[in-house]
Amino acid sequence: MKGCLKIFYLLEHRFETIRRRSKYQLQRLQTRDHIVLGLIEALRRIDEIIAITKTSNNSNEALQRIMALRSSNGTNEGTAVGVFSAEQVRY
Repeated sequence: MKGCLKIFYLLEHRFETIRRRSKYQLQRLQTRDHIVLGLIEALRRIDEIIAITKTSNNSNEALQRIMALRSSNGTNEGTAVGVFSAEQVRY
């Protein structure tokens, strides 16, 4: 009887570990998907983003203008687009 109980606790622990690991991996993949969708949207609108970053006074202003552009379009793919464009295209 003790042996069966030990096996039960071992299996329960293993299932819980697998559940937590799977949840963590899912969250990581969802975050990555969010960034990739933002970059795809930026690629579609690259000319607009370059024009905004070149006409902005600093990277913070460029980031705000890009985020306003994206939110007015109804897309919500995170800030990856603004961070990449504001820091890399401008300078």
